[in-house]
Amino acid sequence: MPIVLRQDMQLARLISRIERGAIRAKHMTSGIEEDALLWRPPEGGWGIAHFLEHAMATAQPYLRRLPPVIKKARRRRRFAENGKWKLSLPGGIVRWTVGSDNGAGTAPRFTRMPAPDSDVLRRFLTTQAKIAKMLRSADGLSLDKIHCRMGGAVWWRLSDCCTILVARTERDLAGAKNVREHPDFLESQTSQRDRSES
Repeated sequence: MPIVLRQDMQLARLISRIERGAIRAKHMTSGIEEDALLWRPPEGGWGIAHFLEHAMATAQPYLRRLPPVIKKARRRRRFAENGKWKLSLPGGIVRWTVGSDNGAGTAPRFTRMPAPDSDVLRRFLTTQAKIAKMLRSADGLSLDKIHCRMGGAVWWRLSDCCTILVARTERDLAGAKNVREHPDFLESQTSQRDRSES
């Protein structure tokens, strides 16, 4: 059975989560050297910059495909009649599997993306702002009745797409946070500060 929520509240919640994600990214990268963004745990996995890069790479198909769908829906006046937000069963399953509380902090396997650079935080924040703007532009639309193809033959509800996008971003931020709190990362930062002060 689909999960039914008030659409305006759920959309506002998603926008708030994206905005909080930008604040979290600023906080976790403040006070550390640029090289530290690329630091990887000795047991394997990604560094902070890699997780931020992956979040951006994951967002690109959504930022490419959803705005034209939203624009078209506005033109056709496909506004919500009862203001309900319905997450479909497949959408709920995907949302659960990518949620930040399910295996957070592990680098996805077989993922190709550009190598992170020194501009990664600025680009991540720009991407987050674009996502928030896109979500705001969908306010008032009947998101459970508007569909978008995200690859292959599968058509997703717009409500599914928005929810899954935010969950994927949060998963990558959880991974970056795990790196930031890794004991070896903290030790490497302490050693680096000691060397710069001596």
